[in-house]
Amino acid sequence: MIKKILTFSTVSIATLLVTIGSAFALTPSNGYKISDRFATTSNGINIRAKACGAGDIVVGGVNKGVVGHYLGEKKTVTGNCRGLTGETWYKMVFSSPIPDGGTESVEGWVAGKFLDHVDALRKSISTSQPVRVNISDGYLNLRKNSLSGDVIAKLGKNFQLRVLSVSTPVKLNGVTVTPAKLEVNINGTKLQGFVNSQYIVSFSPWDNIQ
Repeated sequence: MIKKILTFSTVSIATLLVTIGSAFALTPSNGYKISDRFATTSNGINIRAKACGAGDIVVGGVNKGVVGHYLGEKKTVTGNCRGLTGETWYKMVFSSPIPDGGTESVEGWVAGKFLDHVDALRKSISTSQPVRVNISDGYLNLRKNSLSGDVIAKLGKNFQLRVLSVSTPVKLNGVTVTPAKLEVNINGTKLQGFVNSQYIVSFSPWDNIQ
């Protein structure tokens, strides 16, 4: 049973993040960091005290489209857990302003199947939330006109950028991807181009991206 449903879609957790130190499911190999932003993909999602909900302790719940922040911990559960086989669970925090000041927060574990960073990217367009390249090594190609266009720049790990739009998913070489149109500033020159949105992520300004 869900104890509490948070129905907000915008979060404000500056105080919390300072205290702790700063349609794709979460991809562990991408190296997400504390305060990276994700949106929930379904209604009635339980937030559990432990990964997989050991002991059936539910600390809260969220509906579809709520933005939360990753707290830097994940755990892959082998076998079948609550109908999810081999799922990776992520420790998240969801919060909302309360009328008398401050924020009301719920912290706990959510299965990666129910978390999506692409919708959080879309929200960054209107909120000016910072976005960065989320790769472990190498470079992300910025391409002209489309994901199959000429490479016009190579963006390194943690390179900060501005998202102009996020398109509907398309097939590229037999794989479904979601194109994102970006604007980047390289040595004072602004460039616009496209990348696979799987490799960029919206984050809170308190994130330590060094």
